[in-house]
Amino acid sequence: MDPQAYLLPLCVGLTLLGVFATILTWQFSKRRGKVVQVIGLTLLPVGLYLSGLLLIVWNFVAAVVGWVTSVAFTPMIWAGVGFLGLAVLLWVIGGILVARRTNRALKATSPAAAGRPAKEATPKSVSGPGQQAAPKGAATGDPEMDEIEELLRRRGIE
Repeated sequence: MDPQAYLLPLCVGLTLLGVFATILTWQFSKRRGKVVQVIGLTLLPVGLYLSGLLLIVWNFVAAVVGWVTSVAFTPMIWAGVGFLGLAVLLWVIGGILVARRTNRALKATSPAAAGRPAKEATPKSVSGPGQQAAPKGAATGDPEMDEIEELLRRRGIE
């Protein structure tokens, strides 16, 4: 059977479904940008069909499905796919656990959590032309820079 025989009804059906979605979006959404996006998606199947690109997409999907049914249904390949999925899942879970542990450690070492005042008073020193620069960790006189230095010091960055 020729793919063109069932691609046209499929495109007409998808377009009618898109028109229905456009009407619902117009009725219930106050954002007109969403309506324009739904209209664009509605026109997509017809544009693909009329340009001939839908037949190319159809042939590509048919080739992939043919490959999957001929090759991918062996137990060895499915075991490999299962291990790949497990590896990705464990990687994501590990990243979440590391992020949670880091957040807890930062909260535990913050001055507010330890009952100390949020900003300790440090003497301000201004270095003139004949004076030495302030030692590392001392206030610079600029309150914004002092705050940035304090944040860096709290995180162990100096």
